[in-house]
Amino acid sequence: MDFDSHGISRPGSIEILPNGNIAVADGQIKKITIVTSDGDSVAQFGKEGRGPAEFIYPGNLTVASGLLNVVDANQFKVLEFDLNGNFVDSYGYKSKAMGGSIALSDDREFFTGANGENEKLIKWGKADTDTSQLFGEAKISLIEDMDMEASRNAIENGQIPDYFKNNVILTLDEDHVYAFLNSYSELRKYTRDGELVWERHLDLPDNDQLKSDIAEAAGQSPNFLPFLTYIYSAKFVDSGIYLLGNKARNSSQHLIRVNADGEITTLYQMPDSDMQVLSFAIDPNSNTLYVSDAMSGIVYKGKL
Repeated sequence: MDFDSHGISRPGSIEILPNGNIAVADGQIKKITIVTSDGDSVAQFGKEGRGPAEFIYPGNLTVASGLLNVVDANQFKVLEFDLNGNFVDSYGYKSKAMGGSIALSDDREFFTGANGENEKLIKWGKADTDTSQLFGEAKISLIEDMDMEASRNAIENGQIPDYFKNNVILTLDEDHVYAFLNSYSELRKYTRDGELVWERHLDLPDNDQLKSDIAEAAGQSPNFLPFLTYIYSAKFVDSGIYLLGNKARNSSQHLIRVNADGEITTLYQMPDSDMQVLSFAIDPNSNTLYVSDAMSGIVYKGKL
């Protein structure tokens, strides 16, 4: 689906709505676009700002409590819309996670990275009650400020800088929290009460090349610090955890399915090595995959 006709410039997060329509976030024009599964326009809403129905950066999209939830991590705010794009309400959240990442559940319950606060990895919270709980063993205690030079030296030598050790991406099923430690390629499964079920190191297909790419980039980029992330995003869909792998140089990206026991079961490869997919969504009813290629401004649709 080419979204030129819908005014989308840089498609990011994608979510399939209960009615079968597709919601697409665009961080460049600060809008959400809703289309049918065939790509026909349904609604477009949002604008840049800090008011109701406004975004600094519309990030992850999630359906929770029957509403489309849009995470604006720049404001540490979740904005709620009905399935036609009408603004309903919003709430704030607190997070020490890198990028303010968050996984949402019904009734404004959320999980986010604790980043080593009180030696813990994950924070559970409920927005309406302002209650929270920390769980999961962190790799390192909370580090508030990054030592740029030490971090660059560590990356160039194939090591993980302390500041990035607790970088985590979270996804949920009905009873569990799955935490992918993005500097280690390590996946953990917790109950929602915080009990560790298992932890697995995952040998993803591009891990070695990604480590090499980042080490080389760190030595050639004096004005910014590239750091290793093995995946872009994770979603639990129909009894499996899907991990969207990062883009290794001169290689096609992979989407990896992991079962509920932490075993890799299926590898999917993007058809073009020039694609840089940042987000995906899967319709389990039709086995349809949607991926957003931010570089081309296209959302692709295919079958798994």
